[in-house]
Amino acid sequence: MESMHIVFVTDGAFALPVRAAIRSVLANAAGDRPLTVYVVYDREQVCSADVEQFTALDASVRVVPVTNRHRQNLHSRAHYSHAMYLKYDLPELFSNLDRVLYLDGDVIVNGDLRKFYDTDLSNKYAAVVENPLSSDVAKYVRGQLKCTGRYLNSGVMLFNLATMRRDKIPHRLAEFTAARPWLAMPDQDAFCTVLDQRVAFVDATYNLMVMYRDLPPFKNITQPRIIHYASGRKPWKDAGMYAANEFLRHLSSDDCCACLPAWLNTIRANNSTVDNRLLVLERQARNPWRHLAHSLFYEKQVTTDGVIRKYKLMGLTLATMQRTNIRHILRFLGIKISWRIK
Repeated sequence: MESMHIVFVTDGAFALPVRAAIRSVLANAAGDRPLTVYVVYDREQVCSADVEQFTALDASVRVVPVTNRHRQNLHSRAHYSHAMYLKYDLPELFSNLDRVLYLDGDVIVNGDLRKFYDTDLSNKYAAVVENPLSSDVAKYVRGQLKCTGRYLNSGVMLFNLATMRRDKIPHRLAEFTAARPWLAMPDQDAFCTVLDQRVAFVDATYNLMVMYRDLPPFKNITQPRIIHYASGRKPWKDAGMYAANEFLRHLSSDDCCACLPAWLNTIRANNSTVDNRLLVLERQARNPWRHLAHSLFYEKQVTTDGVIRKYKLMGLTLATMQRTNIRHILRFLGIKISWRIK
């Protein structure tokens, strides 16, 4: 039985969401098919502690340190970092493999990927999901990029590495990007143009892009196999966004604590944002060491005025959340914030 090979690339900023994504892959690995998950990272951008956390996830997880200096001449912009160019090198980094499934760090796997992985790639460079075109994006793709075919999304790509190596695709991608410093979505634009429609378009359930969830072909999808947080909002920064719970349930207790400051910065007077935070932290306290977690990290009290939840660090209370019939009251390190329940 052929093994499945799944690849992530990351820098230090994406180490936490990549861990959640890997946990989701492992949780949805079906049957007895062999699986290997690779984390390709720039050795100058990822600290040793993050590397150790990757390898501790599972025996099937392998780290691949590389040096990304040769891609520093390629431009980055907005939230796109130079780590995106590591995927250009996958055919050469994995010279012993014929295909790999590449996943962005801001995805959560929510179903079995075996059928997708076995997509027929005869005479194709990759299998992908089409990226919807809003009016602005369509104007850019058709006008500046001059892409006349279907525009792809580069966040989920099943690569035919053997064919890409044969046709020197890594070099062509880098050459295309270097000549166009104005690219709005650099790696995605390059893949769309250089692969030149020699791609197989697969079912949209394998890459539900949250920013386009109300557009075809995503609007009627109820059970996506891959959720892609392709937007300016990210669930590790804003737990109130769409489908955040799918991400939150794959966090460890340590990762929850790491996300807490960002979540607190995005608190708004809406119940869903607050409830998502409470649910994930309460869920973490239900694992096999729940009694220790309750005493050291979490405590719930039911009073006549409502429910009080305390979030602790080694027994020291850092924050409390109280919900009464009419108000939410948050206390964080001595700071009190309250708002009415709508």
